[in-house]
Amino acid sequence: MVAELTAQQEIAELLSQVSGQKIHAEDVDHRLLFISSPVILLVGVMYADSQITESEKQKVRALVGQFIPANSQVGQLIKAISSGVQKQKTYANKRIIEKLSSQLSQSEKLLIIDLCHEVAGADGEVAQKEARYIKIVAKIFGVDEKRLELILGESQRNAVEDDVLDEVHSLLDPHHFQDLDPTFMAVADLLRSKLPQRPIAAKSQAQPKITYEKLVEFQQIRDQISEVASDLFTLIQEGVNQDVLPNTIQNEALQALEKAKSQCFRLAVVGEFSQGKSTFLNALLGEEIQPTRAIPCSGTVTVLKHGSRERVVCRYKDGQEKEVPVDKYHELASISQEAALSNIADELSKSTIQEIVFEHPKLELCQHQVEIIDSPGLNEHPERTAITEQLLESTDAAIFLANASRPLAQGERELIKSLHLKLRGDDSEQPAKNLFVLVNFMDLLRRDKDKVEVKELFKRFLQGNSPIIASSQRLHFISAQSALDSILEGRKDEFLSSFESFTDELQTFLTEERGALMLQKTGSRLQGVIDESRAGFKQTGHLLEGRVSLSEMERSKIMGQIGEASGREFKLRLLHDELIEEVTDAIVESWKDWAGGVKKRIAEKSAAWISSSEDKTKILRDYSDQFMRDISADLDSWLEKSVKKDILKPKIKSFKKSIYQELKSIRENLKILDSTSGSNLSEQFDLSLASSGVDIGFRSTLDPDAIKERGLLGNLGIVTGSGLASGLLAFIGVGFLPVLVGSFIFGWLIGDSEDKYTKMKNQVYEKGFERFIDQAEEILMKILEKARETFKLTLDPTIEAIEGSIVILDNLLTQQDKIHEESVSHRDEKKECLRQAISELDLLESRLKNLIIPTN
Repeated sequence: MVAELTAQQEIAELLSQVSGQKIHAEDVDHRLLFISSPVILLVGVMYADSQITESEKQKVRALVGQFIPANSQVGQLIKAISSGVQKQKTYANKRIIEKLSSQLSQSEKLLIIDLCHEVAGADGEVAQKEARYIKIVAKIFGVDEKRLELILGESQRNAVEDDVLDEVHSLLDPHHFQDLDPTFMAVADLLRSKLPQRPIAAKSQAQPKITYEKLVEFQQIRDQISEVASDLFTLIQEGVNQDVLPNTIQNEALQALEKAKSQCFRLAVVGEFSQGKSTFLNALLGEEIQPTRAIPCSGTVTVLKHGSRERVVCRYKDGQEKEVPVDKYHELASISQEAALSNIADELSKSTIQEIVFEHPKLELCQHQVEIIDSPGLNEHPERTAITEQLLESTDAAIFLANASRPLAQGERELIKSLHLKLRGDDSEQPAKNLFVLVNFMDLLRRDKDKVEVKELFKRFLQGNSPIIASSQRLHFISAQSALDSILEGRKDEFLSSFESFTDELQTFLTEERGALMLQKTGSRLQGVIDESRAGFKQTGHLLEGRVSLSEMERSKIMGQIGEASGREFKLRLLHDELIEEVTDAIVESWKDWAGGVKKRIAEKSAAWISSSEDKTKILRDYSDQFMRDISADLDSWLEKSVKKDILKPKIKSFKKSIYQELKSIRENLKILDSTSGSNLSEQFDLSLASSGVDIGFRSTLDPDAIKERGLLGNLGIVTGSGLASGLLAFIGVGFLPVLVGSFIFGWLIGDSEDKYTKMKNQVYEKGFERFIDQAEEILMKILEKARETFKLTLDPTIEAIEGSIVILDNLLTQQDKIHEESVSHRDEKKECLRQAISELDLLESRLKNLIIPTN
């Protein structure tokens, strides 16, 4: 640490000497170091041939101007350095060049050499003295001669060794410069495009293709289950048409059929921006569908799915939906080049698009009922991060793309932990079974030693003492671009093999773990419809056989119970509205108390905010992240204790007791009718309750708490943990961070270290609360909305069950009236139809059980 500080001090003194301005050691971060080097050397290139042309000056201004605005404080510093370099001829000082370049990577050095070559050729040709100067700098940098020859264009294309060409392309890969700035990524991409292209391997006759046999087999089983559901619906429809079954069963059968047909796997691809998500998806799909650029380009959530024709549907934040021309897809799915190089947050926050759905008939993976969600990069914008986190709630598997060239940076570690927490919820001590981590850009690691170290680093982090992923099969090391190239060029290589290893494991997980559970749930739902249908057929048969008969008194009781059930529904709706009003008032009062003291509590916590970075933008982001975590954790704590435990839970429990009493009374009345008439109304009611998602332990206990808490409280979406914005702030998508960072105008030369960090911390605190106050009402409205949804999720299935009891009673009266009007022969025909229907029902049940494999 002392040696590092001494080096920073020495560099600060050198830059102070060159610029004529006082530069402190703490102001020397890697970005300033990187920018200073080409500024000095570009001036050296101009002076090398003693002829400074206007085109060279313009080229230098344009290059430097892309990195730093001329009127900014750092821009003024660079201008001062440039002026000092010319006066002091620093560009000829080998010691200064060595010192400034000592902390630069080979990729950064090669990029600087390439930039120097660009300036040298700005006037149409590279003079001998300019080329000589560049070679001297390259020697100081330790750049390989063959690589330098390629950059300077001194080697003929046919004389360039393929491995050298491949190395230079790899070293100038834009992802090496991701930590510096998107602009450097764009410059690297531009310079790399001017190099000779890598040789393309001849296509083999049998082009490799990612195959999905396991998904094909699974889909066949799913299709057969859908056929069972379709046949069941047809059978029930006939029963309803013949008045032997109530129409509620037909509705349930239709819902089960639609669910069976619409079931699909949903995969979410997530990660920080510019991790190759779009390229990975193109490899996964075997088509160049997703827009790709070297710089961040994902602008919104994109859903890729199979469709009968190629089409693009835009879904907007205001709820509207519109089909747009297919050729507009890339434009809509990307952010502009200008925004990517300046302010991503502004463009994302202004976007009116919620998500884009791209349907295509030839997407190989999607043909097997797989939908893929391409999320915007996490950390691009809190609102987008929140949307991605919500999508994970309905996702079968999450695929996180990490970066092999800068493995497990702190931000990446935090995002993986946050993703694990989101997927596991309350059971966060266990590994996430549905989380895959793909380490991309393995092709950028040139040495075997580096590859081994990266693999070991990820294995220790993900499978250590507190494992984040379920097994080694959830961790894969890939190159998405190389795999895609192999697919498109029709060749088999190590990159395609490693990619296929991942797709095989993904298929296994989807079919054997997620798929088996999916089929089990579908089977249980269809079994419930079968049981309910059998009970209905049974009662009709008893009516036809005279085993069920209703006296006038019993018919009168049924009519009374129908009216009574309607009254119970009205009573519960009224109670629901009263409780909502009470809860709203209580939450608003509690909010006032919480909001009144939160600023003081966060002020106390801010004393613990730290940042180990020297880069001003990163310091601001570190403090902004900690502000977000602290205020979110404080909000979550209030939600957990005051809203959930003190307000919602007692009211919900009271509401549940009332629901229980009403449903219990309905069932007891039905049992009395069953005992006198021979009907099975209470059995049908129990099955109806199960279909509605209400499970009251009538058979075991009369405890009101036996009612399942369907969506209870968890619907608030409260998850506490690390990440950009945890808990409700992330859930509702309040966009703090870009406003925070964008609100600060700090110079690079801000004074002593302690003063710098203190000022930044204070401004984050003040700006953060300005933003919080602006959006406080929005946050409160979201909380109230979620509270109302919790009560609605409790009420809706209850109302459905009560209405089901009314249908059951009405159906019994209708059936008896019709049977009395029918002739004996017609009754006999109906009995035979019932026997056939029950036989078909038994056959469907047998087919269903043969298709469903019980899960452990």
